[in-house]
Amino acid sequence: MRPLRPIFLASFFFSVHVALLSYLNSTVLALHTSGLQITLAYTLSSALSLVFLIGAGNIVRKTGSSKFLVGTLVLCMLLLLALGTIAAHTWFVLVFILYFSLNTVIWYGFDLVIEHYSREAVTGNIRGIYLTLNNAGWVMAPMAASLIATTIGFSGTYIAAALAVCFSAILIKTTAKIPLPTHLPKISFSDSFRAINAHLHARRIVVLYFSIQFFFAWMVLYMIPYLTSLGFGLGMIGIILSVMLLPFVLFQYAVGKIADRFHNERTIITIGFGITAAATMLLALPFAPHAAIFAGILFLTRVGASFIEVGCESSFFKEVTEKDTALISTLRMTLPLAYIIAPLLGAIILWLGSMQILFITLSILMFGAMFYALRLKN
Repeated sequence: MRPLRPIFLASFFFSVHVALLSYLNSTVLALHTSGLQITLAYTLSSALSLVFLIGAGNIVRKTGSSKFLVGTLVLCMLLLLALGTIAAHTWFVLVFILYFSLNTVIWYGFDLVIEHYSREAVTGNIRGIYLTLNNAGWVMAPMAASLIATTIGFSGTYIAAALAVCFSAILIKTTAKIPLPTHLPKISFSDSFRAINAHLHARRIVVLYFSIQFFFAWMVLYMIPYLTSLGFGLGMIGIILSVMLLPFVLFQYAVGKIADRFHNERTIITIGFGITAAATMLLALPFAPHAAIFAGILFLTRVGASFIEVGCESSFFKEVTEKDTALISTLRMTLPLAYIIAPLLGAIILWLGSMQILFITLSILMFGAMFYALRLKN
């Protein structure tokens, strides 16, 4: 566990940067472009993520996972500094697309480094600690982001995020270097799909992981506009989002230990989707716009999501090793795929219906994932 400590801390700082910007990116993009172009920006950056993930395995073979992770973190920091200083609208959008596409590749790098030091018997514990620390940053970041944005401006938020990524790169740079993984195969789209088709359990986990990433994508894209339409200000939204994210810190470490002790990931995932689906349905109901009500409902959605995230990662990484780069990259492809499909489907639903219909649809999808989870093995 000792070699993992600086890696966990590095992932925490990187997660802080993601959380600082996650619920502000759409707002900042709206200052530079139209609603349709925002959807296009997310779609293009997510497609670019898939291309980068396919090429990442070949780079790791030549540089090693440690150098690969440091290099991508440094590039991310430079892009964030650019976003904090660029005033031209077109250049901002282009740099944002490149920056956003890089995030998934960096999480893939963290997966490889952590998997190198992991043992199957404590995989749930390790993933629980990893996710808890990452999500601790998410709890603190919304209020910090709203404070920075209102006092310094959006540019200051991007520069603060760049500093967090800088700390992350320094921590990875100071860890012991992992030997060059010459055993890793080259990865292509066909390799990834072939690997996932040959591994039934991993394929089912990937489907479920995509479902929860789709949920996160819709929440990131539409929750702040929805809360704003109800009359909540940016400061109150920051408080609501911080309360919403508390379950990731409160439950994930304990759930990971339970998964290791009882090997009950299927049960954990199924319960998680049930809670998330039921709570998401509540968002479609005509409640009065009180902060406590919406903070409570969103808190419940993340109770379920915290169970799902730990259950999926524990189950998946007990089945794979750092050699299974095709499988790991396929798991990480679920995030950009979600950001390709979610805005397109969301735009269609909002064109035909309303935000309430969008949340009803999302709830139905989560209930479907709950029943699909019953096909897993513990």
